[in-house]
Amino acid sequence: MWIEIQRACEAVQNFEDVENSVACSNLIKEIEKFKWRIQNILRNQGKSVSDRARLKPDSEITIDGVKVPVDQALCSEAIILSDIFNLNEMEALELILSGESQKIHFDCLNRGLIAVVCYYDMHRLLAVILRTILEWDKESMSDVLRSFIEQNFIERTVFQQLLQLQATFNVITEFHMLSQPNVCGLGGPRHQTLLRNVIEEIRENCAESLYSLCEWGSERANDFLLDLYPILKSVPLAEKFSAHHLSAWTCLVKLTSSNMLSQTNSVAVVLTNMVKEIRNETLWSDQSVCGNPEHLSITNVEVDVDKVVDRAIRNMAMLFIRHGIIGADSFKLCATHLRVVDTLLKQLIACSPQR
Repeated sequence: MWIEIQRACEAVQNFEDVENSVACSNLIKEIEKFKWRIQNILRNQGKSVSDRARLKPDSEITIDGVKVPVDQALCSEAIILSDIFNLNEMEALELILSGESQKIHFDCLNRGLIAVVCYYDMHRLLAVILRTILEWDKESMSDVLRSFIEQNFIERTVFQQLLQLQATFNVITEFHMLSQPNVCGLGGPRHQTLLRNVIEEIRENCAESLYSLCEWGSERANDFLLDLYPILKSVPLAEKFSAHHLSAWTCLVKLTSSNMLSQTNSVAVVLTNMVKEIRNETLWSDQSVCGNPEHLSITNVEVDVDKVVDRAIRNMAMLFIRHGIIGADSFKLCATHLRVVDTLLKQLIACSPQR
């Protein structure tokens, strides 16, 4: 499976003929094979009682038309990998075999540890596929490709999952899980470096996919925003943004930009709901966070600009951007963070009566 996803990722990354409907249809067939996996990055389809029963020592299992002899060690390692990641047993066996075949590239690592790297790399490749297709210019692509992307990936469930990954998936949580005595999936410094790099790449690609999803989802802006407000209201007072908070804030800024709102037919609903959310500042743990969406609203509705900007400044929005957002550990993870903050600061300065 890891090798098949590698090929699919290469096909997507090398694809340039987005205006050709025939070429796009052929590419869609390739993406369709892994559609569920792309929609559910870092989720697996689960273990199987029947496939586990097939994992017997001194037997043969057919994989991609090839009969593979299975000994006790292979069975044990595949079951451990399956249990760690809630992975189908045949997929776990394929990863162990991939680990064996890749030993020449990973000196001093056993096939089990290499299989763990391949597992995370498989999900990195899926995240790259999603990011790549969402970053294509939707205005210039063929209708068949655009329709396929909109119907399968511009969904609230995909948005929610990508957002949640920023809260739950990181190097610390994965290393803790892999270091458990019953797992033993974390090797020495070299293995840890490999895992750290691939985990960070997964987080980066998922975050950029999330932000690109916002640009595609103008008609779903209101639904997306409903998932963001509770996260931002709970930001602890005077603390730096966590990765989860930063992603939610970045999505909020993108979804409520004048460029995005000009693309939706429900702009009145989006802005009305936004005003309701920010009207009562006492519901926001940190009012500096509230000051940012207040500023965003003034470029889209008729309000007293000076009053709203003054309120945002009084709530130390500028100071919060500097310390809470730019100072966040994950701020440098994505180029989008820098672009969004740059645009927002320029807007604040342009609207400020004291400029």
